[in-house]
Amino acid sequence: MASERTYQGQYYDDHYVAYSEDVRAQRVHPLLRSFEDSFAEQVLDLVFDGAAPRSPVRVYEPGCGEGLLADALGRVIERCGLALEYTGSDLSSAALDLARESVSGTLVQGDAIEVTAGLPAGAFDVVIAKNLLHHLDEPAAFLRAARDVVCERGRILVAEPRFGQPLVFLANLMFPRRERHYFRGPTRNREAVHAAGLEILREEPFCWFPYELACATRLRVTRRLLARVRSPHTIDRLAAFDARWARRMPWWSEYYLWVVAPAGTAASGTSSV
Repeated sequence: MASERTYQGQYYDDHYVAYSEDVRAQRVHPLLRSFEDSFAEQVLDLVFDGAAPRSPVRVYEPGCGEGLLADALGRVIERCGLALEYTGSDLSSAALDLARESVSGTLVQGDAIEVTAGLPAGAFDVVIAKNLLHHLDEPAAFLRAARDVVCERGRILVAEPRFGQPLVFLANLMFPRRERHYFRGPTRNREAVHAAGLEILREEPFCWFPYELACATRLRVTRRLLARVRSPHTIDRLAAFDARWARRMPWWSEYYLWVVAPAGTAASGTSSV
């Protein structure tokens, strides 16, 4: 496990050092910002299920990377008239160096399982694990630690790339070692949820158009072309189109989102992805 963790940390350190300027360009890219804002809105809607969250909203995001989602959470929560109390962690110190340029909150370098296990019990309203479980050798160990750091009514939000999304599948084929657990699909993650004494309260598809792939650091030409789409009206129409087709063709969506809580928690409704 240690060798795999070392590999992952070194890979992402090298990546963020080499592509730091591209990451900064992504941070202000209009379409990618709209995607991140929509993701943050979806997270809050699913986790709080119509209830008004108390302020500050206490969020922990292990595997936070360069802080794109943290930025979006700050924007969305501020628009709701609330404050964000954010904690993020990542294995890559280079990723956190980039995140510190724009993220307000606590950022910790280290392994997701070890950092999470060291946090105070019941300290967070929500733990967001986006693109994380398929990087972990022991996802159940992480989920057990996450279960302990959410408050009594807290939730864990799992967001993982869909195995059946053709573009995501092809992109992950380019990095078989880095993404090796992805190829075991959602079954592995469901088993980890249950092994951690948790249950999935709700499932939703998210994102029909692959914003993140189109705006990725290595696809500079695509990103520059899409950056010409700046009209808020056009971006809002694209977001509505994206949400509609994610519902109609969930097997094509880029992500599945799970709201996870301790087993026995009453579900607020389910929908199959």
